[in-house]
Amino acid sequence: MIARAFLATALIFGITSALVPVSTMAETCRDGARNSDELARGYRSAVRDLSNACTNKTDAECLSAEAALDAALVALTAQNSTLKQDCVATAPPPPPPGSAPKPGNLVITEAMVNPNAVLDTSGEWFEAFNATSVTLNLKGVTVSTNAAGCTIDTDLIVQAGAYVVIGRNANQNTNGGVSVDYLCPALALDDVGAFIAIRYQGTIIDTVSFVGFNGVAGRSISLDPSAQTAVLNDNINNFCSASTQTQLPGGDFGTPGRPNPTCATVNFCASDTNCGSGQYCNTTSQQCVAKSPSGGTCVASNQCLGGVCSSNFTCQ
Repeated sequence: MIARAFLATALIFGITSALVPVSTMAETCRDGARNSDELARGYRSAVRDLSNACTNKTDAECLSAEAALDAALVALTAQNSTLKQDCVATAPPPPPPGSAPKPGNLVITEAMVNPNAVLDTSGEWFEAFNATSVTLNLKGVTVSTNAAGCTIDTDLIVQAGAYVVIGRNANQNTNGGVSVDYLCPALALDDVGAFIAIRYQGTIIDTVSFVGFNGVAGRSISLDPSAQTAVLNDNINNFCSASTQTQLPGGDFGTPGRPNPTCATVNFCASDTNCGSGQYCNTTSQQCVAKSPSGGTCVASNQCLGGVCSSNFTCQ
C-alpha cells in the first residue's frame, strides 16, 4: 500500500508539473498536447491499479490518493483541451495561394487611357489577364507607365484565366463605375502613345505601347480575344476601341475585369485612317462605313469611292 501511495504521489507530481503555462509556439503546442495525452493514459492506468489495491474502502490513505488522482485527471483534461485550443488559435496562417508571375504569364488586355465621363486622374485604369493554368500572386509586381507607377505591396491573387484591374482611383462613384482590384494612384497614361510595363523583380512580364493607335475618348483600348498573348499584344493592330455595347455605369465604355468583345464586331474609328480600303469614318457613330459608288448618296467627298460629292449629295 505504501508503494502504491508513493506511485500515486509521483504521478500527481508529474501531472501537476505539466500544468504550468506553455509557450504558444507551434512545436511546443504539438509536444505539449502529446505529453498531456500520455499523462492521461498513465493516469487511467494508475487509477485502475490503485483501485484494485484498495480492498478496504475505509482506508483513508487509499481514498485520499484516489481522490487526488481524480482531481488531477480533471485538471489534466482541462489543460489538454486548453492546450489544443491554443495550438489552433496560435498556429500561423497558411501561406497565400499563388505563384509569382513569369514572363508572358500576365497579358495586358485593355486600358482606359482617355476617359470622357471623368477626369484622367480619376478614371484611368488597365487590365491584365492570367494566361496560365495556375493561380498567380502579384505581390511584389511593379507597374510602370509613361510618367510613374507603383509596386504591389500586398497579396493580389489572380486565378487562372481571370482578369485583374489596376486603377488610379478605386472609388466607383468617381472613377466611372469601374471595379478596381488594386489602387495605384501614380498610374498615369498618356492619351496618345500610352506605355505600360509589368515587371517582377526586374524581369519584364509584359509590356504594351499604344503609339500609333488613334483612340476614341471615353472608350477603352481593347485587345482582340484571339490575340491574348504577351507576343500578339505587341501588335497595335490587334487592339480596337471598346464597343458601344459595353457601357460602364459612369457613361464610358469598356470591359474591365471581363473578356473583351471581338474587334471585328467593334470597328470603331476616329478618322478615315482607322478604316480599311473602300471605307470612311462616320464621325457621328465613330464606325467605319463603306463608301458610296458613283450615283450613291454622300455628304462629303471622302464618302465616295471615286470623284466628288456633288451639291445634290450624290457621288459623281
